[in-house]
Amino acid sequence: MSRKKKREEVVVVVPQNALSVPRPPKGRKQQQYEPELGQMMFGNVYDEFDLGEHEQYVARKLYDLSETLGKMNPEEQAHGLLGGEWGYGQDFKNDVFEMHHYYWGDCTCGAEEAEEERPHDPTCPIVLPNFRCGEIEIRWYKYIGRGMTINQKVTRKELKEIFQKCRESLTPAS
Repeated sequence: MSRKKKREEVVVVVPQNALSVPRPPKGRKQQQYEPELGQMMFGNVYDEFDLGEHEQYVARKLYDLSETLGKMNPEEQAHGLLGGEWGYGQDFKNDVFEMHHYYWGDCTCGAEEAEEERPHDPTCPIVLPNFRCGEIEIRWYKYIGRGMTINQKVTRKELKEIFQKCRESLTPAS
């Protein structure tokens, strides 16, 4: 008598927000950033401050920008799993802002191989911010919303103005 192995398929359905970072308490001020161990040991450069109470707002606006850019140029769409369909950012630059996905590779400017210590070229993907608009630089660890840092303290009003300016730069003049 032959026995056939029975194959079972397991499907896991995860709610959209199951992997999101908990919302910081309202009114939590921006603080010195403390990276998680993996980011500290193996991640790219991070900035001085966390985003405090602005974290969810910034993550949502960056995700929305990434979605818009991804739909504008589907061939260049950055894909991933945990960050969601648009959560990895896009490689884009115009006169107003630039966005880059998290870089997984090695130094491209030779700074890490140099015999004497020298800084990376500002265009080296290891030090390039994931988002830049004017003087504001935001970085994330692997995907938007994770380990996000900013190079200076900002207000919600400043952030709203930045993201509005970015959106407007993508809308053709009528």
